[in-house]
Amino acid sequence: MESLNRSKDYDNVSEDISLQSYFQIGRMHGIKYLTSHKTHEKIFWGLAIITSLIFMVYFLFINQNQSTIVEISEKLPLFQIPFPAVTICPETKAKKSIVNVTDAYHNIIYNLTEYQYDQEYLSYIEALTQVCDPHLFSSVNVKNDSPTQGKEFLQILREIAVPKNEMILFCKFRNEIIDCADMFTESITDDGICYTFNMMHYEDLYRKFNHDPKDQVEWNLEKGYCSSDLDVCPKRALPGADYGLNVVLNMKTSDLDFMCKGPVQGFKIHVHPSDEHPQMMNGFFRVALNSDVVVAIQPEMSTDEINVNKKCHTSATKSLDFFNGYSQKNCLTECFSKFVFNKCGCIKYSMVHKNETKVCSQQDTRCVIQTMNTFFITERFKSEFLCDCMPSCKNLNYKVDTSSADFDYKRVFKAYNAPLDDEFPKSVMSRIHLFFTDDHFINKILRHKEKEDMTMSEKISQIGGLMAFFIGASVLSIIEILYFILKKVLRI
Repeated sequence: MESLNRSKDYDNVSEDISLQSYFQIGRMHGIKYLTSHKTHEKIFWGLAIITSLIFMVYFLFINQNQSTIVEISEKLPLFQIPFPAVTICPETKAKKSIVNVTDAYHNIIYNLTEYQYDQEYLSYIEALTQVCDPHLFSSVNVKNDSPTQGKEFLQILREIAVPKNEMILFCKFRNEIIDCADMFTESITDDGICYTFNMMHYEDLYRKFNHDPKDQVEWNLEKGYCSSDLDVCPKRALPGADYGLNVVLNMKTSDLDFMCKGPVQGFKIHVHPSDEHPQMMNGFFRVALNSDVVVAIQPEMSTDEINVNKKCHTSATKSLDFFNGYSQKNCLTECFSKFVFNKCGCIKYSMVHKNETKVCSQQDTRCVIQTMNTFFITERFKSEFLCDCMPSCKNLNYKVDTSSADFDYKRVFKAYNAPLDDEFPKSVMSRIHLFFTDDHFINKILRHKEKEDMTMSEKISQIGGLMAFFIGASVLSIIEILYFILKKVLRI
């Protein structure tokens, strides 16, 4: 009955009805409470209606200009990125004709006095403590009346290492035989003296060469190649097994040592971007002796366009001390060096450092090992050293899939009528073949996407939905209120 009476009252509205009376019989939710005699009721419903109107206007007009975050998969030709850098580290760290690690270990660990080493031989052993398995010499100091300075370790390791021309016998790239000595450059890694194919020029990669950042390099990750030439550095990637890298590796059985690096002899292979400092701690796979390993490479690229300097860095937003360009791994390489120096007062010979920085001697080995073990489990280094090593806003990684078989190199030499024993006496060989399987790669881009313009029917639907949701009104309800107000003002 009450609703029926209200309806009748509404039907009998005259031009003399008050605005207060109209609100009492109005159709919009909450509006009748604005005429209540209770102050708290007026305030509450007034604020509720105003808030609802604000939200309605926001979603109707302001929110329309906001963009959404989308991930776009962009298919790009393979030649736009470089062939990866390939770093090869032998498990054999010294020629046995120069220093016998196994004998030296037993003589030192058991303190056998009948073996007397001269100063030079002791310096070899001290240098090898930096690259052999840490547990061997971490708790033992090599007794040397004149301890070898840490800055001398690098040159000593070069002198006792297996020479590059003896280890890398044959190289073929893009179906052309190439000079291995020219294509592989020396790399100083946490695993000792290694050799890398297709690294960026040192003056382009490392800041210590006083490279002017304004000088244009042939390639960088953020801008790509600066020309369409095929013969550039780093070399472009091309698809197919024929356009990959083929390398034959060699090691003499007389140099094999099962004490320094353990039971698995052969080589460690690290595939990484050409603009990153090689570190075996970042991952590797093995190529055992007498094996033929095939490596299929799949590039993975991601680009973050919305979180620059928030959740990722570019070379423009963060500058490194030792590298011209920014990458997360290069940043961590620097941070690692600072962390060890802070704890031990020196750095490992292989870490990036300034010329005046002290390099740890063999007596500091234990401190370095303990500090390295705590680096990734402590949160303090993030603030203490201001590393801020966020991911790169543009990342390029190389995923590898390996398979292996026996490498019957003896039959190959026999087939060519080549004298294996005369040319390579007491040698064991391995081969590695790296190539791309696809002629394209996918770049996953995270970016803002502007909202598309709505059609007229979509706009009408949105307006009606927002009005009904926030203020419980329709278009006719609004027209009715405007009509009544206009009627009262004009006294129609």
